[in-house]
Amino acid sequence: MFYQTTERVEAHLLVSFLSLALWRVLEHWLRAKGLGDCARQFLPELDELRSLDVVLPVREGGEVRLQVVARPESHLAQLLARLGLELPRVPKIVAKCSAENRPLNNATPCKSRRHLPKLTNLG
Repeated sequence: MFYQTTERVEAHLLVSFLSLALWRVLEHWLRAKGLGDCARQFLPELDELRSLDVVLPVREGGEVRLQVVARPESHLAQLLARLGLELPRVPKIVAKCSAENRPLNNATPCKSRRHLPKLTNLG
């Protein structure tokens, strides 16, 4: 790779080192939980985990965007339980958009990044 400045070379080295460190931590974590030490086999399993944003209109105008995590298949749920990871059971409010900041389509992210307090009860 060819970089034009010393800062870019240093940034590349930092990112490379951090990614290697995270990879080694993942392998160590898997080994400690008795799941082997091959992160390459673990990551495709996690790839099956799905989340989505649900956009709901509100009376005052605009909308509320909720992040929802789908329930995983049983083999992935067992793997997550063995790792001690728990998926959220309640949707998380990601952002509240006013009518003028509303996206044109669902693929466009909301301009407003103000976070709202967590919901304690959706019922």
